[in-house]
Amino acid sequence: MRFTISALNMSVKRHIKIGDAVLVLTIVIAAAGLFWGMTRTKGSIAEIALDGKVLYSVDLSDPDNNHKSFTVTGKYQNTLTVEDGKIFVSFSDCPNKTCVHSGKISHGSICCAPNGMTVTVVSDSSVDVVSR
Repeated sequence: MRFTISALNMSVKRHIKIGDAVLVLTIVIAAAGLFWGMTRTKGSIAEIALDGKVLYSVDLSDPDNNHKSFTVTGKYQNTLTVEDGKIFVSFSDCPNKTCVHSGKISHGSICCAPNGMTVTVVSDSSVDVVSR
């Protein structure tokens, strides 16, 4: 059987049926929803501790906590700020300032060894802010 160019063109000229369009649209919406769900930080709790004792538990996904700051004072002083679902050390008077250079986190941890301060982001919880 010989194929000619006109035979190939006829097979390519398929019309998209309504069912095909619905299937493609469903797949695109499902993929977008999956991607959005994987990138959300909803329910992430940041536990701020000094010398192993948790001082604050902060829900990073709570809009009321956005742009809120927390101060931790030990041998040195650290100021932590919540912004857009992430937490970071915005100020520290410790000598090396490694904690300040750690950047914004939505998972993992930050440590200020000279001050004994740690920030650990843990999984889902229903806590907004707890001060101990």
